[in-house]
Amino acid sequence: MADLLFVEDDEKIREIFARFLTSKGYGVQLAKDGQEAVDVATQGQFALIIMDVKMPKLDGLSAFQAIHRTCPTIPVILMTGYRANPELEQLSQQGVLVYLHKPVLMKDLELLVQRLLNGEPIHAPAPADETPQTQEAEAAPPQTTNSSGGFSEVSPIEGGHV
Repeated sequence: MADLLFVEDDEKIREIFARFLTSKGYGVQLAKDGQEAVDVATQGQFALIIMDVKMPKLDGLSAFQAIHRTCPTIPVILMTGYRANPELEQLSQQGVLVYLHKPVLMKDLELLVQRLLNGEPIHAPAPADETPQTQEAEAAPPQTTNSSGGFSEVSPIEGGHV
């Protein structure tokens, strides 16, 4: 199965996502900040990168831009706890990245990863504040729950990737 790079400065979150993605059959390499992500991404062969936006040393958006210059066909998912970010929205509309609002439902991440790796189109659900909570989301374990799950609409980029 595909190798993924997961970048998050919070060690507990990094480990939770790594266990989840590994349990789904993906090879997962971890990085703790944006600078480490740039170093690792430019030396490895990754099918997809999942990265937090707010991190020390080099934020996720700057890391994405550095990675995209040398590895433009690798799909990137950025995760953010901030609702309004014009630069993320602009890059998303250009089709060079996808972003998720935190907290992230594991099932949404899994579906998004599968779609990106298969080159399928990504469609945006209702904005997070308008998305009703389901009983499933309320009943899930605390480390995997959220009321969001929203992700931006993107279009394909060069090489058929989104």
